[in-house]
Amino acid sequence: MHLARFPRVRLFPTPTPLEKLENLTRHLGGPDIWIKRDDCTVVATGGNKIRKLEWLVGEALAQSANHLVTQGAVQSNHVRQTAAVAARFGMKCSALLEHRIDTNDRDYLNSGNVLLDRLFDVAIEYRTAGLDMNAEAEAKGEALRAAGDKPYVIPGGGSNRVGALGYVSCAQELLQQVDEMGLRIDHLVTATGSAGTHAGLVVGLEGCNAGIPVLGIGVRLPQDRQEANVHRLAEATADYVGMRGGVARSAVVANCDYVGPGYGQPTPGMTEAVLMLARLEGVLLDPVYSGKAMAGLIDLVRKGQFRKGETVVFLHTGGAVGLYGYNGVFDQAMGVAFGGKVVRAEIPMHGKVSQVAHDGKFLFAGLTSPGLYLVRVMVPSDLAPGPQKFQITAGAARTPPSLVLMVGPLQDLEDFECRPAPGKSGFVQHGACWLRAPA
Repeated sequence: MHLARFPRVRLFPTPTPLEKLENLTRHLGGPDIWIKRDDCTVVATGGNKIRKLEWLVGEALAQSANHLVTQGAVQSNHVRQTAAVAARFGMKCSALLEHRIDTNDRDYLNSGNVLLDRLFDVAIEYRTAGLDMNAEAEAKGEALRAAGDKPYVIPGGGSNRVGALGYVSCAQELLQQVDEMGLRIDHLVTATGSAGTHAGLVVGLEGCNAGIPVLGIGVRLPQDRQEANVHRLAEATADYVGMRGGVARSAVVANCDYVGPGYGQPTPGMTEAVLMLARLEGVLLDPVYSGKAMAGLIDLVRKGQFRKGETVVFLHTGGAVGLYGYNGVFDQAMGVAFGGKVVRAEIPMHGKVSQVAHDGKFLFAGLTSPGLYLVRVMVPSDLAPGPQKFQITAGAARTPPSLVLMVGPLQDLEDFECRPAPGKSGFVQHGACWLRAPA
């Protein structure tokens, strides 16, 4: 496949690193696990969309466009990367952000990718969930065109036959790396969502007759729909690059067992995977794509689908900026990492502490299994200064303060002294203790 026939801009140094995850491999006791670091594509903290944007923006400039238009979820990695590339080439950028996740969480709505979008001066418009967002982006492009601009509309995730060229190229790059290293790959695993990365990899590897199966771990759709989307785009991409024979349907495989409640919704497997990679390898995953993909890989290793003696490459699609939109999730998760039973939660208190402490109506929800649970108490800042008494189920050990959730009825009450100190958001600092759930 002769990709130099297509317009392209160069945005980052290649190749991205290919590294063995020695500690993770040892920890799981299964196959040798390697990571292709497409989180290291440099622009705006990097990520897989930068590869796609090399070709998309190449085509946009060839068409004399001056305004990039795209869409994504509120915490879209793709929008953040598109905005940065637009700034680099002196182009305007408009983004439609879909409220795909029903939340009022301030971190999710304002931090992470959203903060960077604003720094890159994106013209942001919001859309309700469930709309055809690519159609919305096209309509925005038409409106800009009517106003005299020269927009280039990029679909969500940069996933069309042009954007997929980024991962046809990546497949070629990966093959060159492993051939030079003398490394045989048995499986390639990555996240699959808008389909461009997955489709491009399949076309690139199939076109080179590499014999390396690609497993996409789904982050949104059920398996049948995800595989159909990927295969459709792979066929379009193969036709675009002139690949003879197209792509066999059997070459497209997705496992969508790790989506959880829905797109962008945290799962225990995702939080475990993010913490495991951070603490074992110093590698940051993201909560929407690479975190769920790695959760799938970890679980499949544990189930024996990937075995000792094999080599698995995990393609890291970036997105760690999104972690800042999930602060509360990881505050809680860091209490349960690696099988521990510590939970974190927040106790909103109304009125005087004595009323809350003595009326017995305040419940801590979630102490359903025996074990120690870490609890902290937040006190309204309008209380009189000085020590306050709380009645909670507590062990003897005190720990540093930590976030708390509402969990199970109060039992075996003991007094716990809390000394207020300056804090944030109308609260003063609190105390913390161990709360033991009854066996």
